[in-house]
Amino acid sequence: MRDRFGLLYDTSFGHEIADHRDQLDLLEVIPDRFFGQDNDPIFGISSPPSIVFHSLNLSLGSDQDMDSAYVGDICELAKRLKPLWASDHLAVSQIAGADLGHLSPIRWSAAAVGRMAGKVAYLRDRLRIPFLIENIAYYFEIPGADISEAQLLWSLVEASGCGLLLDLNNVAVNAANHGFDPYVYLRSFPLHAVREIHVAGHRRHGATYLDSHDRPVSDLVWDMLRFVSGRTSVANVILERDDDIPTIAELMGELAIARTCVREGKRLSAVCRPIPA
Repeated sequence: MRDRFGLLYDTSFGHEIADHRDQLDLLEVIPDRFFGQDNDPIFGISSPPSIVFHSLNLSLGSDQDMDSAYVGDICELAKRLKPLWASDHLAVSQIAGADLGHLSPIRWSAAAVGRMAGKVAYLRDRLRIPFLIENIAYYFEIPGADISEAQLLWSLVEASGCGLLLDLNNVAVNAANHGFDPYVYLRSFPLHAVREIHVAGHRRHGATYLDSHDRPVSDLVWDMLRFVSGRTSVANVILERDDDIPTIAELMGELAIARTCVREGKRLSAVCRPIPA
């Protein structure tokens, strides 16, 4: 399989997507933004890039059952857009039916694995496509953890067979805010299960780094993309820009950097790979 590159879709792109079709392999769609809509330009794109879904509100880490109506809406949209896979975050977004309005971290606990694995099985049964889980940017840790985030993800992959969505900007933000080495984190991450990679920009507010998606991708994130690309079989890279969105031509420039980073990472890995005895 070949490496693929794409953008988080925004309605402002309109039909310009067709003008850059030769540079786009993937479009990431947030289903929540399209429920009940029929007139968005995405539905009229001729021969669109392959689509992947990225949800915001499945609340995989919560104790409550999944919102069957919300899942049903995703399934209905999937019938129209036919995504290759779907994903959501290792987070809590709802508590007792109330929408938190943000992605809250979960307690990293072995006890959470079985519950989330059951949700993954339910989603795959409903959607009939692979499902991926993303590491989030977190600004506080839930007390009482008995394992690390990486250990939780390893266990979840083993228990559920899910894939992972590795968000490198989230790693950069968390490393800056919590004072750890991002490369040590990546070496502990189950990279064999990564099926999609996010790159994005962040900004600083006082002493806190924010996963803002309103800036160009940082040099650290590009370097981590090189690092990871040499350790994964296939890179499906999505550039996320949610705010202060530039022209597609500018985004294509960043996507070209992503292609170069993946190519460089794989070349370096091949050069450094030990010769079999």
